[in-house]
Amino acid sequence: MSNKPTKKSDADKKWMRERRGPHRIIKPECHLVVSEGEKTEPLYFEAFASAVNRRFAGQGRHAADRIRFKVRGVGDNTLAVFEEAKRLASEWAREAGTPPAHVWVVYDKDDYADERFDEVARLCGSESDADTEYHALWSNQCIELWFLLHFEYLQSDIERARYCEKLDAHIRDRGLGNGYRKNKPDTFEMVFPFRENAMRNARRLMEMHGNAFPSRCAPGNPGVRAVRKTGLVLQGVGGRPAGTTTTAA
Repeated sequence: MSNKPTKKSDADKKWMRERRGPHRIIKPECHLVVSEGEKTEPLYFEAFASAVNRRFAGQGRHAADRIRFKVRGVGDNTLAVFEEAKRLASEWAREAGTPPAHVWVVYDKDDYADERFDEVARLCGSESDADTEYHALWSNQCIELWFLLHFEYLQSDIERARYCEKLDAHIRDRGLGNGYRKNKPDTFEMVFPFRENAMRNARRLMEMHGNAFPSRCAPGNPGVRAVRKTGLVLQGVGGRPAGTTTTAA
């Protein structure tokens, strides 16, 4: 170990400080996911949560609960979903004694007015504070865009029905299952091995839209934010798939 004195520029860096006192248990980071959809999205995020926590299994007494998820599907419109997320976050704080660190509001564009769609993203920013960060996890047009980005880059604003058709073809062609349909319980397991491709494609798509309002980002999905916040612990789990594609439509 080097005996060189600590540089002044490094003196305030946490990683340079000596540890003092007894070992402290790091409290779990809690995530509340509230979705407009009642089946497809909750099924996906419940499986996502299980995969995140399995990643910590065997790494210590409290490892399996390092990241805690509570997933709710409320089946309501965009603004109502946000209000329900706030109510559930307050309920969580009362029951647990501490608020969730992150609240993810998951919703699709569908046929909602642009103003209502964009307002949820604005409210998530204004309601965030030092204790809880709200995230607008929107899809324009639908959650199937995020699933499709695991297999291909798509920048054309296609009809919603075509997302399911494209997903169905990718899943069948790769021998991942008997196609795609909404509310499939194994969607996460089918797309998970292609997560790096999804992150790359989603990042590229959002960079193309720049600072445009969510309603103007068609197609668009900032799902890469959720993976960065929670899914980075999944790196190295599973194999690296072959045969991912990059297309414009």
